[in-house]
Amino acid sequence: MLFLSEAEYQLIKKALKDSDAQEGIIVRTLQKLESIYDYTKYGNQSISKVYLKKVNLLEKAKQDKQKVKLINYRSTSSQEAKDRTIEVFHISAKEDSIQAFDPRHNETRIFRISRFERIEQLDEDWENEGKHHVLHPDIFGIVDKAAKHIHIKIDIAALNALLDRYPLAKAYISAAADAPHIYELECRVNTQYIGLTNYLIGNHDHIVEIVEPQDLVDTLNQKIKNMKFG
Repeated sequence: MLFLSEAEYQLIKKALKDSDAQEGIIVRTLQKLESIYDYTKYGNQSISKVYLKKVNLLEKAKQDKQKVKLINYRSTSSQEAKDRTIEVFHISAKEDSIQAFDPRHNETRIFRISRFERIEQLDEDWENEGKHHVLHPDIFGIVDKAAKHIHIKIDIAALNALLDRYPLAKAYISAAADAPHIYELECRVNTQYIGLTNYLIGNHDHIVEIVEPQDLVDTLNQKIKNMKFG
């Protein structure tokens, strides 16, 4: 895969806008270009060909408005690896996620691209396009309408660990105004603190302060108290 530099990206955009192609074609091409540039700019620089193949197949099925089968999808919630037949309508390669309508559960769900072995496009058209609604997950990929506001101070090591694992957090990080090399995370997260508690416990040596909420501190203390390793 060839990565686009900023100069190349802008040059291609200008050439497209100056071309005499039909407006609809220009718009669609620009959208594809945005996706490619966004992916190559922020994505993992060691992306495998297998991963890219998955993304391309997902994009094709989306354009064709046909169902796909994810082979051996590894689900964290069910602790099982099994095939899933879904209607993929939103793809975010840089976040390693897709949003798709799951007919088995009759709802939109988020799936990780890296969690299935391969993909098969089925000769079956979408049946639930009217139910395709884009979800807005928190930085840990969890959708929760009753989200809670958090404010945490972390050092550089914790910052790197956060952004490496949860790149969406970048939009909610700012440098502390009163201390060097300290950063503050302020955002809304799911009420069960899924993802956040594991991150905080795993990087506890580099968490400067949990400013709020107190409920998060209580949840962490209880989780640590319940930990058993044999």
